[in-house]
Amino acid sequence: MSGRVFIVQRPAYKDRSTGEWVLKYDLSPAQEHGELIDIMPVGPSFWDINSIVAQAERILEDYDPNYDHILAMGDPVAIAAVSLIAGKSGGVSVLKWDKKAQRYQPFFVQV
Repeated sequence: MSGRVFIVQRPAYKDRSTGEWVLKYDLSPAQEHGELIDIMPVGPSFWDINSIVAQAERILEDYDPNYDHILAMGDPVAIAAVSLIAGKSGGVSVLKWDKKAQRYQPFFVQV
């Protein structure tokens, strides 16, 4: 089974001249840990927690902490919801950027 990287929400800003969302970071280095999968769309924060939870539960339904990872970026409420949902599987593997190594390192969190 090959791993996946679930991105909570890609940080972006709205270009004033075009009105389009522009991604702030190149997340391609995270592909070393698997296919990149977005949970929440790029854009403004969400205020309806029920829609965040429903979308995250659907996307994370077969999350496996032995192979899959969470990239905790974006809306803090969405990050918390995703972490709780993924954690139901027995723990969460979170990717953290290592400036020195210039790559993402996985950290397993279990409570």
